[in-house]
Amino acid sequence: MEIVNGIVQDASIGGIPLVSKIVSPKGTHNVRTLKPLSTSNGNPYYIVVHNTGNSASSADARAHYSWLQGVENNDFSYVSVHFFVDEDEVVQTCPVTEMTYHAGDGSTGKGNSQGLSIEICENHNYPQAEENAIQVIRAFMDHYGIPIDRVQPHRYFAPNKKLCPHLILKSESAWQTNWASFQQRIQGADVAPDDDTQSPAKSVDEIAQEVIAGKWGNGSERRERLTAAGYDYSTVQARVNEIMGGGSASATPSKTVDEVAQEVIAGKWGNGSDRKDRLTAAGYDYSQVQARVNELLGESSGGSSSNSITVGDTVRITCNTYSTGQSIPSWVKNTTHKVSQIKDDKALLGYPDGIASWVPLSGIVRA
Repeated sequence: MEIVNGIVQDASIGGIPLVSKIVSPKGTHNVRTLKPLSTSNGNPYYIVVHNTGNSASSADARAHYSWLQGVENNDFSYVSVHFFVDEDEVVQTCPVTEMTYHAGDGSTGKGNSQGLSIEICENHNYPQAEENAIQVIRAFMDHYGIPIDRVQPHRYFAPNKKLCPHLILKSESAWQTNWASFQQRIQGADVAPDDDTQSPAKSVDEIAQEVIAGKWGNGSERRERLTAAGYDYSTVQARVNEIMGGGSASATPSKTVDEVAQEVIAGKWGNGSDRKDRLTAAGYDYSQVQARVNELLGESSGGSSSNSITVGDTVRITCNTYSTGQSIPSWVKNTTHKVSQIKDDKALLGYPDGIASWVPLSGIVRA
């Protein structure tokens, strides 16, 4: 592999076609850090693997380059990546010898300052994108002499233990086993990807009852775990909704919006998509309840919810898109974040130890 000034010169990496789309430095350099890696020889010491968290059909590797250039142009958030890999190609967006913001461990953390960052796209043929990423990882391991124990998931470095790459790690309970299997695949072992080939061992009714009991997690984690175990998520969730709605998908609400909003604030209805599913199953209008929650949270601090947010607050995200217009993945909405900066009508969440993204102030509430 020939690399000049951190930019790969070859037509492919590990046999995967390479497209060079280096982000042009602009503004505050929140994508292009222009800072060298903090390793003794200036080369990557780790390889850090991510999933993009963006399943939109158009969200391929080149689209993510365009998004990053837009982030750099507009100073939206501190985020950067060396490579995006999709089912067709690998796109380089930053020099491999330059520090990137991807691991959530700040400017001195080993993930950001010593890692080569690879994002696997999940927009279309994800299994092929993952296989392509394995080829790219192998090529860089060979080139830099990086052993398998220094090929790690984003979670390994993230202070908040973010479940990323979520399509590889799959769940909080099994992430270590799943990552070990992925490492074996990188090393060439004949390990089948953990996909939908398993046969369900229990009936839909049995699994639905377990979901209600909380045994399958919430939101995107629930979906991934059910799918990995061979269950049809939509079928199971529909049965959950029927059971929780008393045998009907259109249950009659038994409490006022104010009463339910107070219960939501108290944490009795879960978070994110889990909250939405449970409220809908019980016959409540989710949007109406959430709007009242936002009003109550704003009133409790003497103003509107967006005006009451201050730097250092722990918040939840209620909107569906970042300030950039990019969709917010469910796993991001299913956790809490620290406000690190407020600018005009938006807040920067989690920099440097989290998602490091700008979100509209109107789309967050205190947790």
